[in-house]
This record gives sequence, C-alpha cells and structure tokens, in this order.
Amino acid sequence: MKVDRREWGTVVVGLGNAALGRTIQVPGDYGTIQGGIDAGAAGDTLLVTAGRYTGEGNKDLDFHGVDLVLTAQAGPGGVVIDCEGDGRSFYFHSGETPAAVVSGVTMTGGGGRTYGGGVYCASASSPTLSNCLIVGNSATYGGAIHVRSSSPVIVNCTLTGNDATQYGGGMRSVSCSPTLTHCILWGDSPDEIKAKSGNPVIVYSDVEGGYEGEGNLDSAPLFVDAAGGDYHLSEESPCVDAGTLDGAPKVDFEGDARPRGSGIDIGADEYGSIGSLRLFLTDSQPAYGRGGPFSMTINVENSAEGGLGLTRGILWAESPPVVDYTRVLYDGPPFVIGGGDTFVYPFELTIPPGAPLGTYTVGVTIYDGNMDLSADSFQFEME
Repeated sequence: MKVDRREWGTVVVGLGNAALGRTIQVPGDYGTIQGGIDAGAAGDTLLVTAGRYTGEGNKDLDFHGVDLVLTAQAGPGGVVIDCEGDGRSFYFHSGETPAAVVSGVTMTGGGGRTYGGGVYCASASSPTLSNCLIVGNSATYGGAIHVRSSSPVIVNCTLTGNDATQYGGGMRSVSCSPTLTHCILWGDSPDEIKAKSGNPVIVYSDVEGGYEGEGNLDSAPLFVDAAGGDYHLSEESPCVDAGTLDGAPKVDFEGDARPRGSGIDIGADEYGSIGSLRLFLTDSQPAYGRGGPFSMTINVENSAEGGLGLTRGILWAESPPVVDYTRVLYDGPPFVIGGGDTFVYPFELTIPPGAPLGTYTVGVTIYDGNMDLSADSFQFEME
C-alpha cells in the first residue's frame, strides 16, 4: 500500500458565487419539472429527484429565458423525461445563454413535432446540455436535436436510436454552428448530422460516418446492451479515455467521477465501477480546549485495483442546539486516489475562544458528484 500525502488545501475550489442561488427540489418543492422551472430565477439550481417524469408539466419544458441549472440527482435509473410519443423534452427559444444548463437527464419518447424530437433550440438560444442521454425520439427534422440560429454547447452527451423522417436523425442545424465535445452520435436514422448554412463544431466525439474535427472517431461505441437499453460503455469501447480534460464535466450522467482512467470518456457514461473508497478518521482526542488547537487525520482508502475519484469533501460539526458548522475541504475536479493507495491528510485548526462548552460530534463526508461515498465521525468534549 502506498500512502498518498497530497495537500487538499492547495487544490480546494471555493463555492464562491455558485452558492448564491437557491436550490429548488422536484418533486419536493414542486410537483412537476416545469413548476420548478417557473419558480426559479437566474443562478438557481433545480434539483430533480431520480425517477421517470411524464405528462403535462414534464415535457415541452421551457426556461422562458431564465439562466438556471437543471440537474439530476444521482439515484437508481436517474432522471428520465418520457414524452410518450407526444411532445419534446426541452424547447429553448427565449435567448437563453450557456448559463442555462440541463445536466444528467435522459430524454426519450419525443414525437409529434416537426423540429427536434428531444430538444429544439431557436431564436438565438444557446443553453448547455451536459451528460445527457437522448435516445428514442423522432421528428421531421432533428430526431434528437434541432438547432436554428442558436449556438448550444453540448458536452458529454449520447445521441442514439433517434429518427428523423427528413434530415438529421442525431442533429439538424440551420444557420448556426453549435459546439459538441465528447459526444456520441451513433445509430440515428437516416443520418447523424445535417447542417444548412453553418457547420457544427465537433471535437473529441464519436460520429457514425465520421465528422471532421480534432480527436473525432468513427467507430462503434460498443455499448453494454443498446438493444436492452443499457448505454453504459463496455470495457472494449473505443470511447474510453478518448477525450480531453479541457472543459469536461466533473461527473457523468449518474454522478460518477470523471476521469477514471488516463482521459475523459466520450459520451454520457464514464466507464468503470465505483469500487470502494472508505474514509476513516484517526488521531482524534477525547477532549479539546477553547482557544486551543484541534487536530485529526483524514484517511481515504481505495480498495479497488484502479484509481477512483471523489469530487467533494465536507467537514461538519454539531453540538445541539447552538453549533451547526460545515466547511468545504475539497470541491473541484475528481481527486483520484490510486488503486490500493490511501490518501492521508492531517487536518488542523484553532478552536475559537468563545466556542460553547459541551459534547461535539465532528465528521467528514466524501462525495462522488451528488452521491455520498463514505463518512466517519467521532465525539469529543469541549473544555
């Protein structure tokens, strides 16, 4: 076993302005996704609980020009927007910017629309689509996505099994140049991309039939079981480690950390099992004094053969009813711990002289995206 003694403190990314907006939960706060969007303002985050969403209020979703972030909460099956053959998942047409984000959502069952079975961007609307799986949609033009006079940013999305009766089973673009990075466009009919008056900028992507651009592939992505609806990458997939770290999201569509190998994987999925990261705290004391030093050692052990990453570490302390404290230890790109290694981080701080006396519980939790991986805690007396 190798001991990893890197400093978290040198790579911490503070929350900054990202913490200024509200978090709105669906269905916790609002019963439909559209209800949550309508209640949001610029900078807010709409956190959608894992599940299948159908019917009015859960299709033809419209941001109405508000730059908020809609993200899927990690969970079994993820967030699936199923239009059941009538409607599309998202319609952007009010000048949204790349700060309007849809992340980690599966869009399926779109139909009955002329433009864009999954997503339609028009009228100078340029949202960001990240870690989305767009599968099983149909339209006259743009089975998965139709873009007109807009410049969406599409990152690590998988478009497959979509159909257009005219052009662009994967994507149709008119009078614009959308940007796609780390995307899979494969198995769409009658073609993957059809552009008119402008050319999409596509890099580090896997496009059936080929497409000119840096790092692009034209090789079957080798999903685990596309016929059975499993679009995870298999071990043999040419999309594994075929991307670049530049601009890549920190997690995949299930909240698993990126990267897990030597590079980012192409598509919505990052290949590899979560494996096992175990956090445990050592060198703590049964009592600490006000105004004095506090110390402990944070250990994160990786029992898997390959490297595994965490994306966030949170320290918390509580002593009811007066103390409820949290501190971000790490929030940034995947912090990868080598297979069989243990990350060791000595933590110290000075306890405020006015800290309340009593029994405290202190703990640390580590996360992979929205999924908590491991935690440990202990109690001590403040004297």
